[in-house]
Amino acid sequence: MTAVATATRPNFFIVGAPKCGTTSLYRWLDAHPEVYTSPRKEPHYFCPDLYSPTYVHDEPTYLSLFARGAGRRRAGEASVYYLYSREAAGRIAAFAPDARIIMMLRNPVDMIHSLHSQRLFGGYEEIEEFEAALAAEPARKLGYNLPPNPYPIPCLFYREMGKYAGQVARYLQRFARGQIHVIYFDDFVQDPAGSFERVCRFLEIDAEFRPVFQTANPNTTVRSPRLRDWMKFSPATRALARAVMPRPLRRGLAETLHQLNRRATPRRPMSPALRRRLQAEFAADVASLGRLLDYDLSRWTRDPEG
Repeated sequence: MTAVATATRPNFFIVGAPKCGTTSLYRWLDAHPEVYTSPRKEPHYFCPDLYSPTYVHDEPTYLSLFARGAGRRRAGEASVYYLYSREAAGRIAAFAPDARIIMMLRNPVDMIHSLHSQRLFGGYEEIEEFEAALAAEPARKLGYNLPPNPYPIPCLFYREMGKYAGQVARYLQRFARGQIHVIYFDDFVQDPAGSFERVCRFLEIDAEFRPVFQTANPNTTVRSPRLRDWMKFSPATRALARAVMPRPLRRGLAETLHQLNRRATPRRPMSPALRRRLQAEFAADVASLGRLLDYDLSRWTRDPEG
């Protein structure tokens, strides 16, 4: 029998990868009556190697996120860079050695293409052409050609983020295989109900519960980069808001402005030549990942045109 979650100790973690369905799964689990999820989806407390000033950096603040979770069978959070982090697996294992770990994996070519779009939308990337952003990686690793708000800086190294084998291996070294559940994005999209049921069984919660299976995080662009930056990156704006508005009002206003300033836009397609080149670059890592997980991932490196 799974121990009931305490108020201050999360016992499951969705560790990434980004753009692989983590937000949808987080919201579906949040609706489950036996689950308490952090009200902040991505605290990123366990990855200090991927620094951002917006992340949670101290334990009391982190534990406070779960203060209302007493009595639930499972309490957890979803921080998409825990998989990429070199430190998170060890830190999570030290904090919660019996934790359940959920990984969500997607064809790395598609993942990094989608991630580039998201970072553009968020103001953490300024090179609009995906291929140009890839070409900038060597200079960025030396500290050049960074956007004004680059954090976390290593997440601008898209190719490194798509190399899953070493990332997954860190968790396999720290946790028993039975503590790790892997979801493949194609399966998640094609059969969300089945994927969710398998997660529930893994977490030992009622697997018959069904949330509303609505997909989160479609590709979006920002209407006004100036408004986004004013809201997200201006210390004076944040200080003024804290001085004149209570927290619930601040959050409500910020969410309203955020929604008004976004629009769903189809992602610019990747050229077939670039896709083939990236598939070839990732082929060895994909093969290694398949061996680690004993799962055939050859479709990730197969040319869709034949």
